[in-house]
Amino acid sequence: MLSAYAEEHSPDLASDAARETLAYNIDALLGFWGAKTVSQISGEMCRAYAAHRQRAAGTVHRELSVLSAAMGHAVKAERLDARRPMWMPAKGPGRERWLTRQEAAALLRAARTEPQCRAHLPLFILLGLYGGARPGAILELRWDQVDLARGRID
Repeated sequence: MLSAYAEEHSPDLASDAARETLAYNIDALLGFWGAKTVSQISGEMCRAYAAHRQRAAGTVHRELSVLSAAMGHAVKAERLDARRPMWMPAKGPGRERWLTRQEAAALLRAARTEPQCRAHLPLFILLGLYGGARPGAILELRWDQVDLARGRID
């Protein structure tokens, strides 16, 4: 079920980073669930998975969300009659840390001294800092999205 989900859902994802994240999550899930059947999915087994993974609650939640999505995909494709009951840990608080001006300046200085990437890395960092864009969105940026006359990126 997980392999079919990865194969069928990956092409629909917007970026290579999203596909890599899905592959990472599925690999983590297969390490525990690989030899088990769908009928073994239960709240108790999900708790056992969390204990097996020994990762942060947010990580386990994200991975189990992929398992749930794979079940939903199998139901839609009529390969599974219904989703199995699951347990997921609480997501946990999001990150609220921002770089100080001094930290941002130090990051830019370090990027400018690196010979292999000094032409591109500082611009990447500035786009992230001032535009608030995700790294994947910056990497997928195209020139037709940049309006130099208005000073905008769409």
